[in-house]
Formats: sequence, structure tokens, C-alpha cells
Amino acid sequence: MRSEVRRWHVPELEQVHHRRHGQEWIPHWHSEWSVGAIVRGECLCSIAGQPFRARTGDVLAIAPETVHTGALAAPDGAVEVLAVMLYVPPGWFAQAGLLAPKTSGRVHSGDIAGAAGALRSPADAERWLRQALAVLDAGLTGPASETRPTPAARSLLTRFQKGILDGEVSVSGLAGRCAVSREQLHRVVRHWTGMSPADYLRALRVNRAREMLLDGEPPAAVAVACGFTDQAHLTRSFRRSFGYTPGDLLAATAVKPTDSQE
Repeated sequence: MRSEVRRWHVPELEQVHHRRHGQEWIPHWHSEWSVGAIVRGECLCSIAGQPFRARTGDVLAIAPETVHTGALAAPDGAVEVLAVMLYVPPGWFAQAGLLAPKTSGRVHSGDIAGAAGALRSPADAERWLRQALAVLDAGLTGPASETRPTPAARSLLTRFQKGILDGEVSVSGLAGRCAVSREQLHRVVRHWTGMSPADYLRALRVNRAREMLLDGEPPAAVAVACGFTDQAHLTRSFRRSFGYTPGDLLAATAVKPTDSQE
């Protein structure tokens, strides 16, 4: 069972329904805000390296560029799990006359969380976001990561990212590009992302692939450009990060793929 993804262009929102018991996400992030709810079941989450358990009735917010993981579970006796997430571009809040959440975290609101399972249109999503933001603003709890990298750390992370996007595929090569030892690179990347350089490399590649697909690039070309061995490798990595395949994303954006999808 794959996650169900929808994209609405006015406003530019993405909605994903995750339903599979046992589904896991490897460390990844989004350029958008992630705002959603656990409608049924539980999710063992980690946001910015801080673990917690989100349960039925929890409303969640994850800030852009924040590394997170998750694993869905249906409690004993449950027949289904459902987590609904909306991915919201940062500029959307100002356009809608709203403020983004103060930080990443969660708040319990059974009514708001339950309503997330019935969103069927952009108008539904906007109304729900307004309600969710009100309860998040009033009572955010849980993991938060307010500390920002120092100028030196940000510079190193920028060089590290540029090396990956330039096609470097080894941690040793990336350390050389950054003019630091492997040990220092590991220490800085682990501290500021909660990931090892190797995991971060994989996450950056799959996030770049998603951006290229949304820009209309064909999947086979994206696989090559992002360092995957082939299109099937891209599909497997994409699904492990986001819960759905490149073909699912293209179908949701009404972009007809030029290559066969796995």
C-alpha cells in the first residue's frame, strides 16, 4: 500500500495520506512546512534528532529544512492507521494572512486531528489549516530546534551541500572539498542535522530529485542527475523517504511522465 498524494495548485499545497501499518521514513526534510495530524494509530517520530510518540488526536508541525523520521503503527486491535500531512510553502501563510507555527512540535486536539481525514479540496485544506494553526499557536509541545548553525558551521554545511549537488558521491571527497577531516565533517553534520554525512548525502539527493521532478524533468534524467544507479533505484529511495513514488507525484501534479515508472 502506497501513500496517497494530491497536489493543489491554487493555493500550492500538497496533501498526503499515509495508511500503511509499519511504514517507515528514512531521515529527510521538506522545503515546505509540514502540518498534519494522526487521525488513527500512532507514529514513532524523530524531529531534529529528538524522538517522541505521536498518538491519535495529535496535530503536528515540522519546520522547513528540519530533518525528521517516522514509523507508523496501528495499536493492538486497530484495523487501520491514518496520518494526514499537508506540505505548505512558507510564503503561503503570509498570503493567507496567517502566521507560521512558532516552531516544530505537536499539540493534542482530537477534533482538529479527526477532521484532517476528510479534506477533499483546497478550500477544505485552508479551513483546516486555520483551525490547526490556532491550536498549535496556543499549545505547541514536544521537540523543537531553535538553535541555528554558527557562521562557520553554516559555511561548512553550504560547501558540503554544494559538493553533493556538483556530483561528489563519497564522504572522503566531500571532506576534501570542505577542507576538513572526515571526523570534523561527521561531527558538524551530525550535530546540526541529526544525520551522518552519508545519510545526509542520500537525503539531499532524494530531495533534489523531488524538486527536479516538480520542475518537469523526466524521471530517468533525474535519476542520472541525482546519482542514482537507475530509475528503479530512484523509485525505491523516493518511496522510503516520502511514502510514494515519483510516478505518484507526477500523477498528482498532472505532469505526464516521459519514462515508465516503477
